[in-house]
Amino acid sequence: MTIIEQKNVQRIGFILVPNFALMSYASAAEPLRAANLIAGTDLYDVVPLSFDGEAVRSSSGIIVGCEALAAGGDRCHTIFVCA
Repeated sequence: MTIIEQKNVQRIGFILVPNFALMSYASAAEPLRAANLIAGTDLYDVVPLSFDGEAVRSSSGIIVGCEALAAGGDRCHTIFVCA
């Protein structure tokens, strides 16, 4: 069973806009990852999204692979924008 198929897992999407601030994305996503670790189970599924499904480069040059918003955004409970 994948994370997405598990009940009670909150799928949290982050739309990454080119030149987004990596610190903003990491500051929001890291506590969700830590909550999964502390709980010993998946509570959150963090999904990086872009408008075209292509990887996005942050302002610091880090490239993050993304899922297309149109393909995966409708399965997210919450979506944040990192610009």
